[in-house]
Parts: sequence; structure tokens; C-alpha cells
Amino acid sequence: MSPFGVVSLLRIKTIGHTTVRVLTHRAPVALKCLESRGWLRCKRLAHGGDKGESNASTSLDRSPEQSEQQGSLIMKVLMDENKAPKTRIEKITQVGKDLSYLTIIVVCVVVTGTIAYTVMHELFSSNRPNAIHSKTLKLLLANEQIVDILGLPIKSKGEASRGGRSKHVRHFEFERNDRQFMRMVFHVTGSRKKGTVQLELEKDSAGKYQYRYVLFQSNDHPKETVVLVDKRDEFPLGPHSAENFKNKATAQN
Repeated sequence: MSPFGVVSLLRIKTIGHTTVRVLTHRAPVALKCLESRGWLRCKRLAHGGDKGESNASTSLDRSPEQSEQQGSLIMKVLMDENKAPKTRIEKITQVGKDLSYLTIIVVCVVVTGTIAYTVMHELFSSNRPNAIHSKTLKLLLANEQIVDILGLPIKSKGEASRGGRSKHVRHFEFERNDRQFMRMVFHVTGSRKKGTVQLELEKDSAGKYQYRYVLFQSNDHPKETVVLVDKRDEFPLGPHSAENFKNKATAQN
């Protein structure tokens, strides 16, 4: 397009005297012509001015966001200050809430500790049937007469069920004359013979089970009986005494 074409186009649109910011590399001839006729006043900028202008616009674009963030932080601080108790009644109410929260936390810690102690006590207590079974088996292995009857190695298993499968060590707890007792029966097998172990325990003042008696009897004929522990004379006999239990077990065999 010629300079005159540009001039005619500007006359049609009636731009008038307008200040335009342009780069020096855009239409220099046409702009010079318009500027010489007084129709256009051009403010020429170097190429670096565009970068400065973009930086200025970027800084202007970012400033509202920063102002908004700062304003939100200030509002948050002010809201926190408003939430703080000012009057005596509000302070007393806040103290009550804090104490209630602290009480709930303490109760939860106590309950959790009690449960953990109970579980650990049950797992590692010497009153557990498995612990008593292991202790009694060591007592048998330390007896030369029983080792001679059964023959090494000696293995132990629980009471056999009707299907012939081995169950957990059979035991049951009962109370007599306000005292706690436990009875247990398990089987042992050696290289030569098999046998049955019967025992009864009583809780002492410390809450631990102590042996009242431990009896071993071989299953093969002739049957041999070995008394490892016998403290039945220390307790009065009754309808559920260890003597009756022993006689009943012997009659069943």
C-alpha cells in the first residue's frame, strides 16, 4: 500500500490527531508521511522499551494477587485475635474446654495402656496353659525314671479327640472354698512307650498357679505310675478333690 493510500484510509476513519506508540521497524515511510502532514504524532520507542513495558504490566498484574494474599493473612490474624477469650467468663469457658479435652486424652491413654497390659500379661504370663504345659514337660524330662520308662526323645501333644486328631492341651479352671484351681491332662510319647500326665494347680496369694500334684502313668501294661509333685495333704479333701480326680482318671484307664 502506498503512503497516499494510508493517508486516505486514515481520513475515512477520521482518526484525527492521535498519539500512537509503535516500533521503529513498522511502516516507517507511511508514518513519516503522516507525521509530516501533522495528522499523526508518533512516539518512537526502542525495542527494549517493549520489554520494559511488559515488565511493568507484569508487575501491575501481580500486585493485586500479592495484595490479596497479604489481605487474607491479615484477616486471618485478626480473626484469631478475635477468637481469643477477652472476658473472664470466656476465659473460664475456655479453661473448662481445655480441661475436658485433657481429661479425654488421659482417659484414652489409660484405657489403651490397660488393654496393652492385659494382652501382654496373657501372652507372657506363667499362668497360661501352654506355659504350664511346657514347665511340666521339663519336669518330666528331668526325672530319670520317666525317661527310662518312655525312652528318648519324648514328645508331648494335647488330648486326642474322637476323630484321632490332636487338640489343644485340655484344661479347665474351677473354684472351691473361694480358691482358684486348674486341672490339666496331656499325653507324652517316647521311643519305647506312651504315657499320660495329670496335674492340678492352685493360685497362691500372689495370683500365680502352684502345683498341687503332678502324676505320670504309662499307657502300656503293666502300667507304671510316677508321682512328681504331691501337695494334696496341705488342702482338705472334698467332693472335687484331687484324690477323687485321680481315682476317676485311673478307673477310666
